[in-house]
Amino acid sequence: MEIDFRFLDHLGNYPPVIPRAKVGQHFPWLTAKRLANLDRLGQGPRGAFRNGRAVIYPTMAFLEWLDHRTYPMGGRPGQDKTVVQTIERCNSSVIRRGRK
Repeated sequence: MEIDFRFLDHLGNYPPVIPRAKVGQHFPWLTAKRLANLDRLGQGPRGAFRNGRAVIYPTMAFLEWLDHRTYPMGGRPGQDKTVVQTIERCNSSVIRRGRK
């Protein structure tokens, strides 16, 4: 199943650069902390640079990164549905310990 929506198609709606601290204003599901963690793991947007303490992302690179991470609901591309069902079954049978 192909996704019709692309973030890059809306490039003109955003400023030329997006500071990490302001990403949440444009994309409420992303936090600065999440992006910092992804950058640390090497999974964040490419082309980030620093200006003093601020980390800044070029908008085009940031939107390409979002497009790369976007997939249809129901599973990631190439992921077998039986794998998803097995994972869901395992997660539902987890035994809780401690306070209930």
